[in-house]
Amino acid sequence: PRLRLPGPQLERASGFLVPSIRSSSQLGTGLKMPYFIKLGDHRDLTLTPYLFSVTRTLELRYRQAFRRGRIIFNGAITRDDQQPGSIRGYLFGEGDFNLNRDYKLDFDIETTTDRAYPNEYGYFFQDRLESQITVSRAKRDQLLRGSLYNFESLRDGDINDNLPTVVIDGEYERRFFPKALGGEFRLRLEAHA
Repeated sequence: PRLRLPGPQLERASGFLVPSIRSSSQLGTGLKMPYFIKLGDHRDLTLTPYLFSVTRTLELRYRQAFRRGRIIFNGAITRDDQQPGSIRGYLFGEGDFNLNRDYKLDFDIETTTDRAYPNEYGYFFQDRLESQITVSRAKRDQLLRGSLYNFESLRDGDINDNLPTVVIDGEYERRFFPKALGGEFRLRLEAHA
């Protein structure tokens, strides 16, 4: 038998992480065995087989750092007895980037194959998914922001085709400091559709 341990100077190395056990009344008792894969100095992937008596799941987490931003994606793919013959899963992602002229780009992605999956597997306990992309710029006396949102209800009684799922938001705010009057004056414009 052999045991290999990283030295104290090594910050990141491929290998197994600490396993965990989860017990669920719906799924039984399961074991997670995460394996960390170093893909370079600025990106990595963690694959986690998630083994229950009634399901086989592979979780993943991908992270990458860029010179001007970062992204993180978490997801899972499942074959289980809850919906035999179908593949279930989810994908959540987020990122933020610094653009030219002090603009920032932020995004969040949340999607799933079915309404029950995130709650059954303990990934997400809210009743809706929210994906968005935002471009903004904040300066000392000025804020400019534009966002596009997509909402998806996970409630059993809701029909997403009947709900406002795509929303556009815009905001502009400017501060003025009139010397003759003193104090601060703010102008704010908002658009919502």
